[in-house]
Amino acid sequence: MKTKLFTLLIMGLFFTQCAVVGSYPVTNFYVKNNSTKPIQFESTVFKYSIRQNVTVPFIVKPNDSVLARQVGYKKDGVNPQSWFTKFDISEVANVTIFDPNKPENWKKLKDKNGRTFYTFTIAE
Repeated sequence: MKTKLFTLLIMGLFFTQCAVVGSYPVTNFYVKNNSTKPIQFESTVFKYSIRQNVTVPFIVKPNDSVLARQVGYKKDGVNPQSWFTKFDISEVANVTIFDPNKPENWKKLKDKNGRTFYTFTIAE
């Protein structure tokens, strides 16, 4: 009995995930650092599954990028910067820091499989 219940639970979760992913393809949001110094920032996102804001700290190495968020995202959904409640970027001497709240600072791109992703260049 327990095995059947467990199997049904797993199948239900699998089909629920397929339905969500099928409706809204998973989209990645990257933060890229084009400077020669590491950049520290915290991003806050609203997690619908737990219905609260979650803040995560990041360090982006020089000339590297990090995945800041992965979410089911409609093609014609809200602007990419709207998926983040807040960005706190640490100041770095002699480095130009860009504003993540401006839509023009987010670049929409496609990977080799045709999936959309967004990149925010944090510094140059």
